Amino acid sequence: MSWVDAAVLEEFCRYGNSAWQGAQLQDVWTDGKTLVLELRLIGHSGWLCIDLSSACAEIIWSLVAPPLARHPKPVVQFLASHARNKRIAQVAADLDVTTGPACTLVFGQATDACLLRIPVHPRVANLSVEISVAVDKRGTKWQKKILHWQKPEAHKEPLSGQPELPGGARDLDWAERAEQARLSWWERQGWNENPNRPAAASKGESVQQLGEILRRKRRALEAIQKSLDPGPLLRWRQFGEALKMGPPLDSVWQDLFDSRLSWQDNRERAFRKAKDGERKMTGTRKREREVLAEIAALEAGVVPRSPGVTRGTQMLQKSKSTGRKLQVGEGLEVVIGKSARDNLQILRQARAWDLWLHLRDYPSAHAILFREKGRAVTDAELGQVGRWILRQTPSAGGQGALRSGGEYALLVAECRYVRPVKGALGSVTHQNSRTLFFAAQASE
Repeated sequence: MSWVDAAVLEEFCRYGNSAWQGAQLQDVWTDGKTLVLELRLIGHSGWLCIDLSSACAEIIWSLVAPPLARHPKPVVQFLASHARNKRIAQVAADLDVTTGPACTLVFGQATDACLLRIPVHPRVANLSVEISVAVDKRGTKWQKKILHWQKPEAHKEPLSGQPELPGGARDLDWAERAEQARLSWWERQGWNENPNRPAAASKGESVQQLGEILRRKRRALEAIQKSLDPGPLLRWRQFGEALKMGPPLDSVWQDLFDSRLSWQDNRERAFRKAKDGERKMTGTRKREREVLAEIAALEAGVVPRSPGVTRGTQMLQKSKSTGRKLQVGEGLEVVIGKSARDNLQILRQARAWDLWLHLRDYPSAHAILFREKGRAVTDAELGQVGRWILRQTPSAGGQGALRSGGEYALLVAECRYVRPVKGALGSVTHQNSRTLFFAAQASE
C-alpha cells in the first residue's frame, strides 16, 4: 500500500490489525532502502516490507522472504533492540495533520511498548521508532525517545488524492489487494516471478561450476548410502539376544564382549548400541532424501536455496569446535561439545544472556542454549533440553536413564555468571543459578 486518503488508510489499518495482531517480531533488517520485519504468526512466518526508496513509503506484505542484503542503520538497530520478540498489540491509523497521516504498529504492552510510525503522505518517505524511557531509578517519570529513518521535515499540506493501488484493486478484498501489491513490487525489483521456486543458474554461473556441485552431491550421496548398511546395528541386537541366553558365549561374539563389564552390563550396552544405531539410521535416511532432491534440482539446472546458518553452527565454526545441536523452539538452539576443550571454546563464544546448563550431581558436559536477547525460556523447554543432555551423558546412564523414569536436577545460569576455572579444563564456577527438576521420559 502506498499514498492513500484517510478512509482507505483506516480501512488498511483495520485489515492489518486483523492480520498481524499478536504476531511476534522475529527479525528486522534493511538494505538501506527497504525496512523488513519478519513476523511469526500461528503456523507460518510473514515479512512486512516498508519500501522508502520513492517519494512515499510503500507497505508490502509477503509470505516469502525478500532477497535483500543487510546493511547497518541506527534506527533499525534501535527497533531490533526494543521490539524484537515482542508481539504486535495494535495496528492503527494516525491522522495527525502536522506530521502527516501514518500507519502505526505498537509492539508490546503498556510502558514496555515500542511504536513504529510509517507516514503514508507524498514527500514523507520516512519512518520513526518511539519508546518511553524512565528518567529516574524508580521509573516514576517517563519521556519519549524517538529515532527516525532520516531527518524529519514539517509537512502541513492536507492529505488529498486517491489511493494508489493496482488497477481494479478497489473491487478486491484487502488480502487480494496485498497480494497484488506484493506481485507488483516484486516485479519492479526484478526478482523471480515465483519466489517459492529456487533461482535458476544465471549466465554467470558456468556449466562447470554446476557440474562440480553435482559431483560433490553425488559423492556425498554415495557416502550416505554406504552408512545405511543395517548390518552393524543388527549384529548388536543379535549379540544382546545371545547374552539373554546366558553363558557360555559363542566365540562369534567375542569381539563385541567387553570383559571389563558384567554380563548384564554387556547386554544393556548391546541393546543401547542397537537403539542408537536405529536412531542414527532414521536421520541418515532423511538426509538421503534431501540430497536426492538437491541432485534432481541440479540436474534440472536449478540451484537450491541453502538454509540459513543457525547461531549454534556459527559458534561451532567460529570456535573451531565439534559438537551436537538441538533445536528446541523458535529462536532457541542448544549446543554441547564433544570434549572439555570444545565446551570451553563454545562457552567463550556465548553471549551474556545465553544460558549455561549442567546436570547436577553428574559429570556431564556443559550445554549452551543460544537465544535472542529478551527471549524467555519456559520450564517445559528447559526440561526438553535436560532430557537431551541426559541422553548425551554416559555417567547418568545415557539412553538407559530415560527408561528408568527417574528425576534429575538441571542447573541453569546466564553465561555472564559462569567462569572457567584456570588450570582445570572443563571445570567452571557459577553464580545466580537456579535448579530445575525434570523427569526422564523414554518417549522423548
